[in-house]
Amino acid sequence: MNGLFVHLCGPAYIDGGSGSMLLQMALAGVFASLYAMKGFWYKLRGKTLAPRKSKDTNIGG
Repeated sequence: MNGLFVHLCGPAYIDGGSGSMLLQMALAGVFASLYAMKGFWYKLRGKTLAPRKSKDTNIGG
């Protein structure tokens, strides 16, 4: 039974180059989803809340 399990799973070795590429892809996916949620949040917030009034920056009158 143990021999069958080893043959089905295969070797569990990831070299340094593949491991760093997988880590980079995972981190890129996390940051891309965070950036997309940020854009969605600002669109949702802009539609639900009243627009902010800008202050007059003309000091001289």
